[in-house]
Amino acid sequence: MTQKTWIALCSTFVLLGCCLALAEQVATLDHVKMKVEGSSVFVTESGKTHEVSIAGQFDAVRIDSAKLVSTKTAANAIYLLLDVTGPSKLPRDKGQCGSTTESNLIWLKLDSTWQLKEGVSFLYNSCLYPITMAGEQKTDGETLTVTTNSQVATYNGAHPEAGLKITPVVAAK
Repeated sequence: MTQKTWIALCSTFVLLGCCLALAEQVATLDHVKMKVEGSSVFVTESGKTHEVSIAGQFDAVRIDSAKLVSTKTAANAIYLLLDVTGPSKLPRDKGQCGSTTESNLIWLKLDSTWQLKEGVSFLYNSCLYPITMAGEQKTDGETLTVTTNSQVATYNGAHPEAGLKITPVVAAK
């Protein structure tokens, strides 16, 4: 092999490596199902069920409902965005917060073995704290925005590794 051929071949492999690195993109996990038991979510993907504890990530006394908003993979990690709701207190009664709920948006970063590495929780509706959702959840493309009376949470599904960004509400002048 000539030196010129060798250089061309090496250049091709370098270029291919760069292209492969650039091609590592965000992918959506398809056919994913989720159920809740206690303070854990059980996510079934490709026929395999993974338990992920979300204890300490929600403000309700238990989870009554949970929605899997987004499931993405990127940069050798798995990203889940959950919307969970449950009672403010138990037993439910007619007293203060007795029949109300607490709702959290929860972003989770898991490693390839589904072990929790990082989590961010955003309380967007509460009776126990002075937090109420301002309007509806808004979706623009892959970006979800949830606004409360004091904070805004934004999640960009095209960049799940950026996490759930929480910023103060900017008061109108």
